[in-house]
Amino acid sequence: MAKKELENRARLAIKLEFQVRKQTLSEYSYWDEAYDKIIVEQDPLWISNNSGQYIIEEYEYDFSVGVMNGNKQAYLTTTESAKALNFDEIFNSSLQALINTSAATNTVTKTAGGFFKLGNQVYLIVGGPLIDEELSLPREGTYIAAGRLVDPQYLSEIEHNYQLFALQLHLDEPPKEHSMPLVDPSNQLVGSLSWAPNYPSKKVLPTLFILFLTVGVISILVVRQILLKEQTNRDEYEDKLFAEATTDSLTGTTSRRYLFELGNKHFERARMSRTNFAILLLDIDHFKKINDKYGHSTGDKALNHFAQICRKQIEELGIIGRIGGEEFAIV
Repeated sequence: MAKKELENRARLAIKLEFQVRKQTLSEYSYWDEAYDKIIVEQDPLWISNNSGQYIIEEYEYDFSVGVMNGNKQAYLTTTESAKALNFDEIFNSSLQALINTSAATNTVTKTAGGFFKLGNQVYLIVGGPLIDEELSLPREGTYIAAGRLVDPQYLSEIEHNYQLFALQLHLDEPPKEHSMPLVDPSNQLVGSLSWAPNYPSKKVLPTLFILFLTVGVISILVVRQILLKEQTNRDEYEDKLFAEATTDSLTGTTSRRYLFELGNKHFERARMSRTNFAILLLDIDHFKKINDKYGHSTGDKALNHFAQICRKQIEELGIIGRIGGEEFAIV
């Protein structure tokens, strides 16, 4: 596999990891009840069931943390592997930088992410301020974040998900080839990620050479099958990346960004052909009451069920996407 292709794949993998994790975190920061329970009431049971321990277990993080009054601990939940971390270390090493980055971000949810070194370990951390649902504005002095330790287990997951090979984290001098830097939001070097080049031909060519000398026709068929298989794997991989970038991770509907892109294309097509064009906006009434009474995990199931009903009803007649929270749109 070409050197440049592997490098592009590694960079795309990291980009998608941040994109998916920031989108997931925004589901919890863009939630008025989270502000009430974490900041106003400081309800430890609610925090554990809906933010702290819940986020760690559901999305495989190593810590979840909340900030109030600008720089005070609202809560901190960690796994056993991250139990040595404390709020001051996390805040001074990462959260302050993330808060500044979020403030300069031109998005509604103001989420941000980066790699940070806590002690002698590297974490992927994403965060965002708690957002007022009615005003769509950050609540001053508030912030929630979650961090995943970049350890062999996490690197193994990235290898499997993005077809990379022998990923390694380097905290000292990075390899000269087959590597990329890991930086924080201010572009400061935290570490580097390296991978092994994959040369399938080096493994199969000696065998193919012997087969060619003995049974030339058979060797040609083997080579053809290998090439077809590699092309199939590549197509499947590209399809997977496209699906991840254009699909809402919770409901399986079209993502907000891709829905808007498709909507603009259909609108321009309708305008040019002078045909009808319609947009239908939907949401779940009293959705907040579902979360209040049954918890956030039940609310997620309600969103999924609602999305399935909509997809079944419209079938090929339109495109449904989630535009935020419990709000959906059909074009």
